[in-house]
Amino acid sequence: LEQTTVNMSQEPAQSSAPKEPIVKVEEKKLVVAFIQFLRQKVSANECTDAQIEGLEIAVQCLENAFSLSDKNYAFQPSKSLLQLLTEAEGLKAGEEEFPAPSADDIQRANALKEEGNECVKASKFNEAIEKYNQAIKLNRDPVYFCNRAAAYCRLEQYDLAIQ
Repeated sequence: LEQTTVNMSQEPAQSSAPKEPIVKVEEKKLVVAFIQFLRQKVSANECTDAQIEGLEIAVQCLENAFSLSDKNYAFQPSKSLLQLLTEAEGLKAGEEEFPAPSADDIQRANALKEEGNECVKASKFNEAIEKYNQAIKLNRDPVYFCNRAAAYCRLEQYDLAIQ
């Protein structure tokens, strides 16, 4: 005798197509600002033909991935992404490297590192990360980055530890 099994389940079939992710307006503005940066590089004749082709493909991919349309390009930020990054990192326009820290900056950064170390000993990892961030702003010593990464690891935030 053969036995046949029939599925009598009344469950509706699940669609295998993933839902389209929701992209926030702020995220679209960020992507538009980045695309504007890429286009400025091309228009300033700072790229080879191969780079231009790559940048054009990147722009098309970003526009597709974030569902950008012409209306999104009406956004005109008051500052470019490059200006924001430069200011956030404490650089002056045109500087290629971070400025050398002063003796006072080094001393203050070391004090912040020690405060961060004390926070780690007390299992106050978020406070430690903040101390290390403050130290990094004053002096980009690799030790501060390592200490911050260790604190992130203790919080099991490995993605942040490698940044």
